[in-house]
Amino acid sequence: MVNVKDHGAVGDGSTDNTEAIAKAIAACPAGGSVVFDEGVYMTGSVTLKADMTLWISEKAVVRAIADNDKMQVYPEGAFTGRYITKYFLFGNQVDNLIITGGGTIDQNTTARLPGRANTSRPSILGWVDSENVTVTNVDLIHGDFWAFVPQKSDHVIIDGINLFNINKDGITPVDCHDISITNSVISSGDDAMCPKSYDSSKGIDRLVVKNLTINYTKWKGFKYGGSTKGDFTNSIIEDVAMVHTHSGLALYAMSGCNVTNIKFNRIKMNNVQTPFFIVRDAAASTETPGMKDVYISNFEIRNVYGQEGSSIQGTEQDGTVYPVKDIYFNNVSVKDFKGGLNEVPETPREFPGRYPETTVFGTFPAWGYYIRHAENVVFNNVTHDVAPEDAREAIVLEDVTGFENTAKVMPLPPEAIR
Repeated sequence: MVNVKDHGAVGDGSTDNTEAIAKAIAACPAGGSVVFDEGVYMTGSVTLKADMTLWISEKAVVRAIADNDKMQVYPEGAFTGRYITKYFLFGNQVDNLIITGGGTIDQNTTARLPGRANTSRPSILGWVDSENVTVTNVDLIHGDFWAFVPQKSDHVIIDGINLFNINKDGITPVDCHDISITNSVISSGDDAMCPKSYDSSKGIDRLVVKNLTINYTKWKGFKYGGSTKGDFTNSIIEDVAMVHTHSGLALYAMSGCNVTNIKFNRIKMNNVQTPFFIVRDAAASTETPGMKDVYISNFEIRNVYGQEGSSIQGTEQDGTVYPVKDIYFNNVSVKDFKGGLNEVPETPREFPGRYPETTVFGTFPAWGYYIRHAENVVFNNVTHDVAPEDAREAIVLEDVTGFENTAKVMPLPPEAIR
C-alpha cells in the first residue's frame, strides 16, 4: 500500500497535490494500492495506470483545483467526434484497475464552461482500451461534461456509485462489451444513462443495468443509441426507478446500426414528459435487422406531464420503409397520459435523419402510443388512462402489420425474459 501522504500529499483542502499523487501512483507496484486516507486532496488531473487499486477512503475527497488549465488533455480519450479531450481522472490501457474505498471524486466545477461540446469541458472519470476495470463504492460529483465515460473497454464492473452532475450526462459507456452497472444513483443535467457507439466495429454488447435510481435529469432517463455507429445487442436493463425525467426510455437505431435483443424489465417512472420514444432511422440497406426483438416488461408509470404521447416508429425514405420489428410490451401501466387537446394533430413528418429528439415530431396524433412503420408489435396487458379528456385516440397505427393488443396477461416465453 502506497499512501499519497508518504509522497508529500496534504489533505488540507488547499495544497496542490498534483505532483505528489503522480509520484505515489508511479511508486505503486503491480497489484498494489494507492491510498487516500481522511482529508481533502486538491489536485489537477490524475493519470491512472494498470494493475493497481485507487483507494479513496470514506472520509477522503479527491477534489479538482478550480482552474481548467489544471485539467490535462488526453488525446487517447478523444473518441470520434472529439467531444471530450480533458479528464479529471483518466487511464489509457489500464487493465485490472480498481477504484473504490467509499470516498468522493469531486471535479469541483463551480460554473459551466461555454459550448455544448466544447473540448475544454472535462469529464470526471474515464478510461479507454482496457479490460477488467472495476469502480465501486465512490461518489462522483460536480462535473462539467459527461461525468463518467468508460470507452472501448470490456469486462467492466460499476457498482455502488452515487453520481451528481448537474451540467451534462451521468454514465456514458462508449463501445464497451460485458459491462455491468448496478446498485447506483444518478442525478444529472442531461441524459442519466446514455450508452453510445462511435466505432462501427465495436458497439455495445452484453450491457447489464440493475438496481439503478435516477433521482433527476433534465433530459432522458435511459437513452440507448444517441450515437450509433456500432450495434447495440444482447443487453438487459431492469429494476430501475426514475423520478423527474424528460423521456423515460429513449431507444434509437441510427446510422444503419442494429439494435437487437434488448430487454427492459421492472421499471418505474414518476413525473416524466413522455414515457417511450422509440425510433429507427433509414439505413443503407433494408436487409439489416435495424431495430428488432425489444422487450419492455413490467413498467409502472405515473404523472406524465407532456401532451405529445409516446411513439414506436420506423422511417420511410424515398419510398422505402425501414420498419421496427418484434417490439413486445408486457404488463405496462401508465396512469395517466396527459391529455387536454381539442383537435387531433396532423400526421407527423417522417424522421428527418438528424439527431433523434421528440421535438422533431411535435405532438403525436395519439395521446398514448403512435405506432408507424412497424411489424409485429405486441401489447400484452398494456393499460393506460388520460387526464383531462383528449380528442385523440389512445393508440394510432400507420403502416403497421401484425399489431396485437390483448387484455389478459400473456407472459413472454422464458427465452425472451431470461
